[in-house]
Amino acid sequence: MKYFLACLLFFLCLISFGQQTIKSDSLRQIATITSNDTLKVKAWSDLYDLFRNDIENYDSALYYSKKIIRYSSKENYTTGKYIGYHRIANYFFTHNQYDSAYFYSKKSYEIAKKLNNKKYLGKSENLLAYISFRMQKKDSVAAYLSKAIKNGLDTGDVEILCNAYLLKGNLHYRKFENEKALQYYYKIDSLTKNKKAYNAALCKSLINTGNLLLRSYSVSDTSYIKKGENYFLRARDVAKKINNKDEENYAISQLGKIYIQRKNYKKAIDYFEKSVTYFEKAHAIREMSNIYWSLGISYNQLKKLKKADEYYKKRIKLYEQLNSKAGLAEAYWTYAGFNYYNKNFDEAIPNYLIALRLFDSIKSNRIGPITAANYELANSYAKKKNYKDAYNFLYKAFQLQDSLNDNKQDKITLELEKKYQAKKKEHEIALLTSQNKLAKQEKEQQRNLLVGGIGITSLAGLFFFFMYRNRQKTAKKLQELDKAKSKFFANISHEFRTPLTLLSAPLEKRLEDKKLKKEDRSDFEMMQRNSQRLLSLIDQLLDLSKLESGNLKLKVSRGNLSQLLKSIASSFQYLASQKNIHYTIDITPLKNVWFDRGLVEKMVINLLSNAFKYTKDKGNITFKSTVKNKQLELLIENSGTILTNQQIAKIFNRFYQSNEQNEGVGIGLSLVKELVELSHGTIAVENTSRQTILFTVLLPIDKTAFTKGEFVTPKDKKDTIISKKLATQILENKIPENKPIDKDQPILLIVEDNSDVRNFIKRSFSKKYQIITAKNGKSGIKKAITFIPDIIISDIMMPKVTGLELCKHLKQDERTSHVPIILLTAKVEKEDQYKGLTIGADAYITKPFTLKLLETQVDNLVAIRTSLRNRYSQEIILKPKDIAITNLDEQFLKRIQDVLDNKLIESSFTIEEFSKAVGLSRMQLHRKLKALTGLSTSEFIRSQRLKLAAQLLKKSEINVSQVGYSVGFNDHSYFSKCFKEIYHCTPTEYAHKRK
Repeated sequence: MKYFLACLLFFLCLISFGQQTIKSDSLRQIATITSNDTLKVKAWSDLYDLFRNDIENYDSALYYSKKIIRYSSKENYTTGKYIGYHRIANYFFTHNQYDSAYFYSKKSYEIAKKLNNKKYLGKSENLLAYISFRMQKKDSVAAYLSKAIKNGLDTGDVEILCNAYLLKGNLHYRKFENEKALQYYYKIDSLTKNKKAYNAALCKSLINTGNLLLRSYSVSDTSYIKKGENYFLRARDVAKKINNKDEENYAISQLGKIYIQRKNYKKAIDYFEKSVTYFEKAHAIREMSNIYWSLGISYNQLKKLKKADEYYKKRIKLYEQLNSKAGLAEAYWTYAGFNYYNKNFDEAIPNYLIALRLFDSIKSNRIGPITAANYELANSYAKKKNYKDAYNFLYKAFQLQDSLNDNKQDKITLELEKKYQAKKKEHEIALLTSQNKLAKQEKEQQRNLLVGGIGITSLAGLFFFFMYRNRQKTAKKLQELDKAKSKFFANISHEFRTPLTLLSAPLEKRLEDKKLKKEDRSDFEMMQRNSQRLLSLIDQLLDLSKLESGNLKLKVSRGNLSQLLKSIASSFQYLASQKNIHYTIDITPLKNVWFDRGLVEKMVINLLSNAFKYTKDKGNITFKSTVKNKQLELLIENSGTILTNQQIAKIFNRFYQSNEQNEGVGIGLSLVKELVELSHGTIAVENTSRQTILFTVLLPIDKTAFTKGEFVTPKDKKDTIISKKLATQILENKIPENKPIDKDQPILLIVEDNSDVRNFIKRSFSKKYQIITAKNGKSGIKKAITFIPDIIISDIMMPKVTGLELCKHLKQDERTSHVPIILLTAKVEKEDQYKGLTIGADAYITKPFTLKLLETQVDNLVAIRTSLRNRYSQEIILKPKDIAITNLDEQFLKRIQDVLDNKLIESSFTIEEFSKAVGLSRMQLHRKLKALTGLSTSEFIRSQRLKLAAQLLKKSEINVSQVGYSVGFNDHSYFSKCFKEIYHCTPTEYAHKRK
């Protein structure tokens, strides 16, 4: 009866399809009252479909897909699990969360394989192909599409075939292979007409066909505009029929393009604004991006440049969110073009260069944009009278021209659309023939002109006239990405200052308390030191943003430069003494010279900080200033690792680090370079014959080197002196390392290059553990093998040897394979966690971490080892598999067993002989056995002898008095005493009990 009612309700809810609220209530009721798995999952699945196109209730779609998975997993309903995973994969794909989409889609695919359901397989293969396309996994796309098409043909499923053909067509569309793209779009059209099965793939293919027609514009024949409009209108009507709001609104936005073609920009804007409202609510980034682009074009044509600029900026931010290199490449290209055609060549040049770098990084085959960028770069450089670069980029443009002409021929093939429509077949074939002939003649003429070396400018002008026309119609013009980034950095930096102030001020107040406990003072000083470091980084970001936006101006005044340089340089004396560095200061008197006090201060502090950071203890640093040709010459030289040519070339690049294990973010030297250039100076770096690194800075100090607007009235200002407290931000604190004293206290090895973190962990565990510390992975490995700790806490990002390399080395070393290792890292990506756990790490904790979490992990790992040792104490004989942590431990214990089998009964068998037999030092053997069994070496030998004696007493008829001697005890009374301590009875009593 319940089943009948459920079916009845199910069909009644279909009658009221147009009333969403009624339908959703009915479906929920079905899911609640029915006990039938199929009906219950079908109701939830329909609720998913109902809400996925409802921009107000998108999250409900996710809720019901998860509900399907939970229920199906609980009831072991395999088909339901496939439906749930496929729905949730679709949800994440729609929201551009491709990693999650791929994960769940693979789950649904594996279930489809188990079910051997070709329809399910085809759907999953299609979705995996689309996800792989977005993730730029080209090989996977082709493989999944081939399988999807086969399963679509086998099952006759129109939707599977349409989705596969759509992606096939889109791949050709992106390569400007227009004829091939049309073949697939026409297949979709024919399939849906024959089967009368309209779907979203049909809408998309109609829209793309319309865009292909707009792409193949003609100056003399504008009929392509009307044809394109017809395809967009048809797509809109199909979307309405299948109640797909996404495709309906996207078709409406494409109609706006038609009015751009007709130069009716106000009407175009009406269409764009109508559709963009929908997509903004839906957070559909790709669709928003395309419409913002079109709005930018329209406002630009209406000469409303400020409004156009607003949409260019919006589009850049969207591509950043999407993290699409291809999108950013075109965004930079079109924004550069916008500046180029508005004769703003200073903005055009850097954006064209960025666009070309991005096109190259993704190996783009977009020959048209790449060729245009090279040509317009050539023209821009020519306008700036940089004729060398102008020639180079013009030459590249002509190298690409032949490829572009092939694309122009592809565009001509779009007239096959008329052939598909039918009636003017012969006329259009003739037209295609004549146009192909014209294209070939153009190509031959261009080659002749190029070989003859004449008419290059005319040829380029003719070619790029068409490119200009195309750019006006397609309108991909965007604003400079660097400005948006600068604004972002400036805003974020300002926002950080308030919470930093609220952290720093109370800390300073507490540190003034003379009654503060030593341990608390140490913690507060560490917090203050790191808040100051964070503030310094924020100030650097602010300076960079000001430089980019042009808001950082020179403030030159006359003053005593040598006094300023001496005060800054002298401030590093304390740091030099702490690190035992030989620090030489040589400053020429420089009174009444012209300079920007604030900029010089920042340059020198950054350069000296960099020198001290990379100079090892007992190294050498020289700071020297001289005057050359009315310029200040600053020389900062330090011993350290010599730079490679590649590092020298990149050292001043923003965010570049010669070694990613180093602390910092790579801003300091980049900032110095830009400040030097702002001051009309130069900076260079080189390796010297003395095996040192030398930075050379030249700064003008003569009044004639500056413009009128760069002078300011000098203000009284105290010389900058880096205090002892500030210097310790650069200095790595010396942490005394504890050597093992108490043999019974467990040993904790801390491997961390950051002194504050190392010191904090040390203090936190010092009451329960004996602490050994190491500054880097190389030192950590050495100390782990020497002391055999009970547990290791290690950072991952460290110089010399990383935490991952340390973990791998120790887990493969028999002496330390049993030691549990906890890895700490600032990297939060799952791939990094998998890598750490794969090589044998016992736990992986991301920074920032809570002390409670770290303590819990340490206690748990130690507790596990303790339980294994307790299990050993209960065993009659040694069982390596039962107490081993790893395969290496098992092999070690087997070797121990082999040695004991041969040597245990010898009374002369000593600890020295035992350690030599197993290939370890006496201390290493002691620590290893202690960790695995809880016994020292002597206790272990004695316990094994006693266990062997117990076996003999139980099974053998040997005289009790002889048992002790037979297992290696020389003294019978000592044997009896030891035996009674373990078994709580004498050997004789034990023998009688067992027999």
